[in-house]
Amino acid sequence: MALTVMVKLLRKKIGFNTLLNKASSLWKPGGRFELMDLENDFYLVRFQDNDDFDRILIGGPWILGPNNSGPRLHLSKCASGLNDGAGLVKSGFD
Repeated sequence: MALTVMVKLLRKKIGFNTLLNKASSLWKPGGRFELMDLENDFYLVRFQDNDDFDRILIGGPWILGPNNSGPRLHLSKCASGLNDGAGLVKSGFD
């Protein structure tokens, strides 16, 4: 089973390391995760722990800043077929 989520940054742009640190602090995963920079403010996040994956995909909205002022993360589950986009499923929140 793929434990990969596609992330789109909305509102503000932040750097890779800032996103990695803020996501780790916000999500507090029990296991490790990898963040991969695609382009145009899209990222892939691959989790090692199924519980982390489920909690982060179902949870949210994920906003990286105080008082809802920071970048917002839009998450989509990557089930399969990343090359053709067939594996992208909306997460259920804006």
